[in-house]
Amino acid sequence: MVLLAFAGIAAAALSVTTDSTSVAPEKKGTATAKCPRGSEAVAGGFASPGFDPGFENSSIVHFDSHRASDREWRTQGHNFGEGGADPKVPADGEMDAYAVCDSKSPSIVVKSKTKSISPLPPVVVMRSDPKGIGTAVAKCPKGSEAVSGGFTSPGNADQGEDATYPFTSKRVGKRKWKVKALNDDSRHRRTLKTLAYCDKREPGLDVRSDQVTVRAGDKKTLDLGCRDGEKPLSGGYSSTFNASTQTGAFTFTSRPISGDRWRVSAFGSGGVAKVGASKRGVVAPLARAKLKAFAYCK
Repeated sequence: MVLLAFAGIAAAALSVTTDSTSVAPEKKGTATAKCPRGSEAVAGGFASPGFDPGFENSSIVHFDSHRASDREWRTQGHNFGEGGADPKVPADGEMDAYAVCDSKSPSIVVKSKTKSISPLPPVVVMRSDPKGIGTAVAKCPKGSEAVSGGFTSPGNADQGEDATYPFTSKRVGKRKWKVKALNDDSRHRRTLKTLAYCDKREPGLDVRSDQVTVRAGDKKTLDLGCRDGEKPLSGGYSSTFNASTQTGAFTFTSRPISGDRWRVSAFGSGGVAKVGASKRGVVAPLARAKLKAFAYCK
């Protein structure tokens, strides 16, 4: 565990801890950041440094990022990289967990919602929630505020690459946390669980956002700062998803950086965009997704 300095926010005393692990190609890994005694994990994040959007070297995609206990924030992911494409690049990938710790926080109230997601069919019919895609929204009690959120794919840690992989994890209003995920299993239903972490103090977080377009096979990063005198307590992200081309922006990093910003990085998945036949024989462009990142500031 590594303890990083983190600027104080209002009357709170915040710090950030990290944990790192190495994940071999075609394997799953777990990292858990733990807060110091006397503090509570009020938010958290994850990162896969050196992510390869070509999936030849390290390409860790996260299916779990949530509070494992009052003082711990855990992430789990699968390394889809084949390994060995470039002998100069290590085949194993680094996976990091981050915990935002508050020594003056009241006990966080945890609310959750689960969703069973059907297998992804060979041909997807576009609906509000097409087959293979699921949405779960957790809601905080009245008199509290959702200060952060998380997700997990229960029962999938030891089942190869099959899991629910979120492309959206964000706050909705002041009391809800919403997660949308893809079921990567083509044969079985998988479960998505969304968690909302609720603060009875209702701190009134300020929301900052930015967005970018991500092309399939590429990756983009957004760094969000807060207004003067504020710092990010947590972060979130959302992506468009085109069911016909299975195109979305899947986040592999969502974490605090330098104590005053929140970073979101994502890669573009999917194939060629469907367009009408061209008389000139022009090749159709790669599909694109719109990534939006959020910082929840105090």
